[in-house]
Amino acid sequence: MLYLINKIAWVIFNPLSIGLIFLMITVILAFRKSISHRIIFWLSLSVLVWIWFWSSSLPMLFLVIGMQENYPQERIEDIPNGDVIVVMGGGISNGKFYPELHESADRTVYAARLWKANKAPVIIPSGLGVAQTDAKFLRELGVPDDAIIVENKARNTEENAKFVSELLSGRLTEQSKRYKVLLVTSMWHMKRSLLMFKIYAPELEVIPVSTDSVVKGKVEIKDFLPDSGSFFNNTVLLHEFVGYWWYRIFR
Repeated sequence: MLYLINKIAWVIFNPLSIGLIFLMITVILAFRKSISHRIIFWLSLSVLVWIWFWSSSLPMLFLVIGMQENYPQERIEDIPNGDVIVVMGGGISNGKFYPELHESADRTVYAARLWKANKAPVIIPSGLGVAQTDAKFLRELGVPDDAIIVENKARNTEENAKFVSELLSGRLTEQSKRYKVLLVTSMWHMKRSLLMFKIYAPELEVIPVSTDSVVKGKVEIKDFLPDSGSFFNNTVLLHEFVGYWWYRIFR
């Protein structure tokens, strides 16, 4: 139930929905004779500024502060060995014949590289539907079935941590041993992922292994220009920012 409420709330309160809501309010008020043209003008301008702002790269430069800087990408040889590689799903979808790769698909590629470098003997792709996407792609990358354990139920980062913890709870060979997990996810997603594992899987020793970053370091003129890709990235980062602080404050 809480999962459904969170999804509905995000559909309503994401930047695009808020912009459309204010646009509809402006259109409705424009047909009311009692509302002055000046008010309609400022409301219309506010909607345009809102859409421009979230379509530029500017929000990313603020939202990403503190999210990526502590989790830089490292070379494979510099990453310590672990007991298991956990790769967070989300960058691959189920195609007609083969998995469709999206921006975050390098999570799965990086997990395969770790396995081939003998950093851990097992990979756990985690997320709803990864049996048909990430696990299939891992096999295409040369990872055998006996090195893949699928967690196929998690619908969000919280459930990733919960279900991976449950999956590993019965596999400890020594009572005093803590599983050393190499956690593979996007650089911008790592901070919230680590928080979820700290809350819901405290028995695991988690080592962050970051992959893709969505922003660069300095501001350029083109960052002020609207772009559909920037709108998408801003929405993703805002979701990460709000999700992280929600759990920090209320959980």
